[in-house]
Amino acid sequence: MRRAGTRGTSWLAIAGAAWAALLLAPQTPVVFVVPAFFAAGALLMRVAPIAGALLIGAGQGIGLLLGAPHDNASGMVAGLGAMFLVGRRARLPQALLPLLLAWAIIVSTDLRPPRQVAGLALFAAVFALGGELSRRTELVREAEDELERLEAEEVAVRARRIVAAERQRSARRAAALLATATREMREFAQEALVLLDPQSVGRVRRRGTAAVTELRSLLDMLRSPASAAESGPARPVPWAARRRHDVLIAAGVVLLAFAEWLFQAGSAPLPLGLLLVGASLAVARRTPVVACGVAAVALVLQGVAGVGLVVGPTAALAVWLSAWRAALAPAGAAAGALGLLVLGGVVAAIPQGGSNAVVFVAVVVLAGLGARGRQALDEKQVMVRRRAEAYERLLRTAVEAAVAEERIAVARDLHDAASHAVGVMLMQATAAEATCVRDPETARRALATVVSVGEEALDGVTALERSLQAAAGSLRPELEVLCERARSGGALVTARLVDEARDPAGAETAWRVVNEALTNVLKHAPGARVRVDLEHDGDDLVVRVRNHGTVDVGSGVGTGFGLRGLAESVNACGGVFRAGPLREDQGGGFEVEARIPDLPVPPAPQVASGAH
Repeated sequence: MRRAGTRGTSWLAIAGAAWAALLLAPQTPVVFVVPAFFAAGALLMRVAPIAGALLIGAGQGIGLLLGAPHDNASGMVAGLGAMFLVGRRARLPQALLPLLLAWAIIVSTDLRPPRQVAGLALFAAVFALGGELSRRTELVREAEDELERLEAEEVAVRARRIVAAERQRSARRAAALLATATREMREFAQEALVLLDPQSVGRVRRRGTAAVTELRSLLDMLRSPASAAESGPARPVPWAARRRHDVLIAAGVVLLAFAEWLFQAGSAPLPLGLLLVGASLAVARRTPVVACGVAAVALVLQGVAGVGLVVGPTAALAVWLSAWRAALAPAGAAAGALGLLVLGGVVAAIPQGGSNAVVFVAVVVLAGLGARGRQALDEKQVMVRRRAEAYERLLRTAVEAAVAEERIAVARDLHDAASHAVGVMLMQATAAEATCVRDPETARRALATVVSVGEEALDGVTALERSLQAAAGSLRPELEVLCERARSGGALVTARLVDEARDPAGAETAWRVVNEALTNVLKHAPGARVRVDLEHDGDDLVVRVRNHGTVDVGSGVGTGFGLRGLAESVNACGGVFRAGPLREDQGGGFEVEARIPDLPVPPAPQVASGAH
């Protein structure tokens, strides 16, 4: 950006000074003073755009004071170039100073009012064009920066983060549903144990029925494929609407040209050529070469007829719009159309003076360059957007299958944790409702089962919630909770928790390993000495639970939370799981060890809003 700005000011210094020297060649000392001011001002714009533009304006004013002709176009290149660079690098209100100076210089000349208005409008349009191109350039740069940040992150890594977030969301919803259902059924059952009337017992059964329905809906949602919604392509503007828009613009330009002629009280012949230029705008979008050809022929005929074209506000607007449309055509067609327009305009404008023709050519050139520059930026932005869309499609492909697997895993955990218990609670509540009148004792036993199973189910929900907390980045505190719970159950637990997990998925798996191992110790070897280790070995998170109390800790076959289920979970994430008895020389007992890949997941890139 800095080098491009330096080149721009250098070219402006050379072109502005050379153009002024060429047009002021017969006159001294103006031919030396004005180009020097222009070159110095252009070079100053490298560091101070406003000051450089003011210096260029001052050079134009000094030239007029030294006797330069008022209709001389020597300041056209330097002035318009300065306005463009100010628009690119400065913003209102500071940029008003060069515009006000340009207005003061134009008004101080003896040019006719239409020419003065056209000159001021041209300077303002070039300033606006510079600002617009600067804004679009910034948008493209932000989009490119965002895309670079996206592409710098591997799709697999980003997909892993999205999958982890999906698991957290789905599992939290499942845990909340289970906790509410089992807690309410347990409380209702406790109340029914006291009252033992059909109404209170029926409420337990009705809550169980509702819980089963909620669970089925949640399980169906988790098992259904989850695909990201794709937004369709932007709908193009209908051709009919564009055509109406172009016809309205053409009609407006024709009316303005006619009103400008009436403002002159009919002192000049009706500018039929300009009227046809305005009318040709109706087809300039679809057939720019034809429109420019029609405009060129009309202008040539107007010039041949002796009715010169004064480049006033309306003429400048019509020519600008026509050249803008033509420049958006393919390169060859655009060059031909603009060449025809320049030829016709020069022929029509020469009778009103050479500076008039220079202004016409400047309007065409600036409009053409502006249109091509904006088109190039738009095409670059489209290209960046397509690359971003391709990345998103690749990411979506990588994520969809993994998310589906994670949802199924959550559904399995949900079923393991408490959904079976809810079914048992409903069955017992139904039995209690059926026997509460004729066999109260059987009803009490059924309600007591509901209470005890509800407590076990809540323990399963708590385990699920704890695993989510571990996955959220707090593995070590959650493992401390597990160790403390085992100590309160009679185990002599020593914990050596050296490291924290880097990957949420690895943290959750590690928590489940420790939870299952300590639970087995409490069941099968109460009071045993236990050591829990958590550390990194390279890119692996190593979690190890060793007890010296028993070798029979249960296989956990078919439970999902047993050792077999843990082995499946660890293997699914690319890890290695081992569980077995210790040798006598190791003190005897049992050891559970898992090596889980634990590569760091980089944070999501912070992107500029509105860029993509």
